[in-house]
Amino acid sequence: MTKATILALCILAFSVHAQILSSNQVETITRAIYISEGGTNAQWLYGIRSVKYKDAADAKRICENSVRKTTPDGLQVVERMILFRL
Repeated sequence: MTKATILALCILAFSVHAQILSSNQVETITRAIYISEGGTNAQWLYGIRSVKYKDAADAKRICENSVRKTTPDGLQVVERMILFRL
């Protein structure tokens, strides 16, 4: 995926943050976080630093739960972080 595609997906995903996020939106945001953190070369998968995880699947699950529980204001912060890193 190109950076422009990721950016477009992030904007689409965050434009509906006032509603409950669908599983597809959670997946899109999680994937964008994974890529912005460095993908397979990341020091911390999905940016998960404060919680120990067993493997990539566990880190992804933690990230998805965090995205689901994040308030709309928190999603805007995540959006800015992703845009800054792209």
